[in-house]
Amino acid sequence: MKLSNWTWLLALAVLIPPAMLLTAPPGPASQATQPSLFQTTPTPCPIPTQVPLWVDPVLSPTSELSQTVTALFGGHTVTVTAESGIFVDPTAGEPVSGLGTFAVDIDLLPNTAHHLEVAGTVPDSVTSPGCIWPSYTLHTTQDRNGAPLIIEQIGIATPTNQVYLPLIRRGGTEN
Repeated sequence: MKLSNWTWLLALAVLIPPAMLLTAPPGPASQATQPSLFQTTPTPCPIPTQVPLWVDPVLSPTSELSQTVTALFGGHTVTVTAESGIFVDPTAGEPVSGLGTFAVDIDLLPNTAHHLEVAGTVPDSVTSPGCIWPSYTLHTTQDRNGAPLIIEQIGIATPTNQVYLPLIRRGGTEN
């Protein structure tokens, strides 16, 4: 039985691994010109997204001597600065996954307008291999609706339903 040239060629193709057919023979010239099938390109770091710092509206005017400032934030520290001092959230430094609610109690000075500045710090973060983002701090003087963060303390309120009792003298001499 005589085999045709096509039959021999087909038999040869089955016996030779496909990778050998696709690549040039090894050597200095072929290594420089042929790309490797397994060569990888480094993955670029994703573009970081700034976390929001949303502060709830404050109550103003008020007769109270303290108020809680609430912020929704994706960092780990929230600080409130006002005429009455600097106040830090009691959970400062604890890791937060995603957005967290921070509540900062601040003292208010009597008869004073308090102009609040809320600052939130995001720590360093490392995600993909080689992707490092440095820490940063966001500042705002407005609530999430765009209104200014000003608390006007208007003094201590006096009760409106005071009851006065009459003075009654008993016995004794009149002058």
